[in-house]
Amino acid sequence: MRPTSGRASVGGFDITTQGLQAKTLMSYVPDQPYLYDKLTAREFLRMIGDLYNLPRDQVEGKIAEMAGAFELEGFMDDLTESYSHGMKQRTVLAAALLHEPKVLVIDEPM
Repeated sequence: MRPTSGRASVGGFDITTQGLQAKTLMSYVPDQPYLYDKLTAREFLRMIGDLYNLPRDQVEGKIAEMAGAFELEGFMDDLTESYSHGMKQRTVLAAALLHEPKVLVIDEPM
């Protein structure tokens, strides 16, 4: 939808005319974590890295960093369909932080 009036920007980028640039600065964590059940956390995070056009070596380093920060090391190669709700939330948060966003929107964090 296009706004009928007003202006919004993220990081100086107008979201109407420079939406792609604005989106690269942001991440969103929904209330209900959505993961692809037939992917492992590692595969999911690689996919997110690809969506942001991050170099693969940088992605692998960030995956290792996020796995440690969110205590996912022992689960990185398990299908996400086996994860508890809390594990899914941690994985989605790791994905949101993977590209080091300037703006992080978290829906209902508590």
